[in-house]
Amino acid sequence: MGRKPLSTVAAEQTLTLRMTDQDRALLDALVSARGTELAEMGATEVDVTAASYLRGLIRREAKAKGITVAVSEVAPKPVAAPSPASVVPPATNKEASDLHAALLRAIEAGNESQASIAKRAGVDPGALSRFVKSGKGLSPEKRKGLAKALK
Repeated sequence: MGRKPLSTVAAEQTLTLRMTDQDRALLDALVSARGTELAEMGATEVDVTAASYLRGLIRREAKAKGITVAVSEVAPKPVAAPSPASVVPPATNKEASDLHAALLRAIEAGNESQASIAKRAGVDPGALSRFVKSGKGLSPEKRKGLAKALK
C-alpha cells in the first residue's frame, strides 16, 4: 500500500507562497496529520512534505471538479545525475543528531518560532520542518548556518 514520492521527477515550475506564521503552522500541522494517516494505513517510506501535500490537494480538487490535463502536458523530463563534484558527503550521525537535538530544544523553549529560526539560519522553512521531523536533509552549508543561528 505504501507510496513513494517520485524523487527522480524534476519540477517544471516553482511556486512561492507568502504565508503568515499562523498559516505556515497550519500547513505544517496538516502535513504532519497526513503523514500520520498514511503511517496508520500501513504506508512505508513515504515522506510527506508541504509541497507533496499541496500537489495532492491540487490534484484532488481538480479531480473533484472534473478538470484534467493531458498526460503529454505533464510528462516528466529525465533528471541528470549530479556530477561527482556536486555530491556533498552526509553529516556524521553524531553531528546531525547533536544539531537536531539543539534545534528541538530551541523550539521547545518557545522563545522563537521555527519560521524565525529558519530565516536566521538561511534555511527554507520546509527544509527545516523536514529536518525537525527526521534529523536529515540539510546540506553541510545549511547545517552550519543552523548551528550558528542556534548559538
